Amino acid sequence: MKSFFAVLVLVWFIPLVVDANQTWERVFDQEGDDNQILALNVLDESTAWFIAADSSSGNTQLKGYKTTNGSSFSQMFLPTSAGMVMFLDLSFVDSNTGYLTGMDIDMPFKDLFDLETYVVWKTTNGGASWEILDDTLEELITKVQAFSTGELFGISENNFYIFNGTTFSTGELPEFTGNINTLQMITNQIGFIGGGISWDEENPSQQPGSGFVMITEDGGQSFRTVSSNLNFNVTSVYFLNSDYGWIGGYDANQAYIYATEDGGQTWISQSLPQHPGFDVEIELPFKFTQTVEPATITGIAGIRFFDCERGVALGVCCISDCVPSTEETDPSYVTMFLRTYDAGETWEMDQHYEEVMNNWGTMMAGAKIMSMLNVMGFPTPNKGFIGGEQMMLLSYSALEPEEVSPDGVIECDGSGTENNNNNNNTDDPFSEPSDSGCGCSTPGQTGFVPVFSIFLFGMLILLRRKIL
Repeated sequence: MKSFFAVLVLVWFIPLVVDANQTWERVFDQEGDDNQILALNVLDESTAWFIAADSSSGNTQLKGYKTTNGSSFSQMFLPTSAGMVMFLDLSFVDSNTGYLTGMDIDMPFKDLFDLETYVVWKTTNGGASWEILDDTLEELITKVQAFSTGELFGISENNFYIFNGTTFSTGELPEFTGNINTLQMITNQIGFIGGGISWDEENPSQQPGSGFVMITEDGGQSFRTVSSNLNFNVTSVYFLNSDYGWIGGYDANQAYIYATEDGGQTWISQSLPQHPGFDVEIELPFKFTQTVEPATITGIAGIRFFDCERGVALGVCCISDCVPSTEETDPSYVTMFLRTYDAGETWEMDQHYEEVMNNWGTMMAGAKIMSMLNVMGFPTPNKGFIGGEQMMLLSYSALEPEEVSPDGVIECDGSGTENNNNNNNTDDPFSEPSDSGCGCSTPGQTGFVPVFSIFLFGMLILLRRKIL
């Protein structure tokens, strides 16, 4: 009887293990605390690119990688110069045509007052070679989004940029406090930006907040404020149309996701789960077990909805050294990948991605779970990637594929594509959670990745507190 019971338990348990391994796979890694995936662009279920900082050799090098089968990555060519080149974001419209943004830094320093040249590059062969699209920019473009119809949009900390075919011009923005952090163009005419005041290690007393959201309905030529003076810094926006969308961000204590069905006139708060507590084995000169208590989400790196009900979000939980200081600190994080099937009324932590994060490499293999994965790309609900520290990139493939609808602006019950909000919402527009229903169709563009601040003292240094 006992042996029969053991066999029964084994047969019941095996599918769960197979489920976990088939759902998530670690498709790339490069061990090292300073190794970091900086930007990720996922075109479809097979094709993706990412930029990473690799410090394995002792000197930080920026490298690019590409996959055409969704699982194996090969290194791709990146622009070079006589000095040092740094890259912040990339956006592809098909397997050949893509754009890359960053800066070229004079080495050695030729002019103390003009060290950097801000550049956008273009490739027409999938990243095999790059040409300069514009090197006359006055600001560093931190995020870029391209359309197959030829439009190219970008943001700096202070401006919105539109490429007119030869050079970039800036759109007209209302006044705002803080910096622009995030960009999402739904179409080549309708889009959103968000931002606010972030953490600042040089000014630890500065509190995150003063969040804002703006909309353009003329291709970025002009924007109007739909929400401002929010009590958190907005780091992610995702709208299905000009009315129906979600924003994410953080204040000094925790992260938030809010939803709107009226273009930001009112916002519905959404409850976020905690990361469960766990024990991790640390191997130094001796082995010991560290207990990590349940942790609150402290940053939102990305939000992506596939229709009016189904969505994913990527968050991080700071678990130590979380408050900025003028002294050098080394914050520790765990990753929170969330799913919803009810428009965000319920967000749940995915149960399996952490299973493939641990037990590899030579340095504290059991502690890789304490790695911040803070870039995300999900072209469909059936396939996507998350990545970050240790140059770790995880791939998700659905065991039971969900329905994928054609691209386009998504209509939801109770909302349309026309935005009737003519107010600058300076009063608190937030409301308590309420029931919302919507009939759904069609996903929009891929998700976006967070913005990074950088130093140059001979190498690239990532200031993770900028957004998270």
